[in-house]
Amino acid sequence: GDVVTAKAWLERAITVSPHDVSAHFQLAGFLLEQRDADGAATHYRRCTELDPQFADGWAQLSALFARMGNVTESQRLLDEGLKHCPDSPGLHRMNARRLRDNGQVGAAILAFRKAIKLRPNEPDPHLELGTTLLGMDRRAEGIAQVREALVWDPLNPTGLGIMAFNAIEQNNQTEANHWLSQVARQPR
Repeated sequence: GDVVTAKAWLERAITVSPHDVSAHFQLAGFLLEQRDADGAATHYRRCTELDPQFADGWAQLSALFARMGNVTESQRLLDEGLKHCPDSPGLHRMNARRLRDNGQVGAAILAFRKAIKLRPNEPDPHLELGTTLLGMDRRAEGIAQVREALVWDPLNPTGLGIMAFNAIEQNNQTEANHWLSQVARQPR
């Protein structure tokens, strides 16, 4: 709770080691929590300058500009991050969301699949691809992706909810009961 001391220690870390990406990243996150978007942007940007292959720096900087309403700069930063970090599943997932939200669903599906290929054991890209496919009325493909997400996170509330809702829509009482019992047992 001692914000002043915390900030002083983070700034000291950068003074002692000005090229430490982690120190800049930690200070940026702290500044963002303190609602200092400009300060956070400065240090996230410094992360990308010090280590262009540090995907989290690009992701956080792009997300920050999106939250500030500067969509053009957010997209530019995401594209730049993907150039430097082509194997970042997180950046591909961010790109997939951006494409989906801009109505480029086909390109979004490809980007979600790229994120999944890079990190197949992460449930969230499977879920997001699944919901995208379900939104396109591609039920079988969408449900297959949700099932895959549940392989990696069997108690994922979103996945369980989708499966329960799908079973209800399909008038499959047995399967609906199964998924609803899973929902009731999960701690989240």
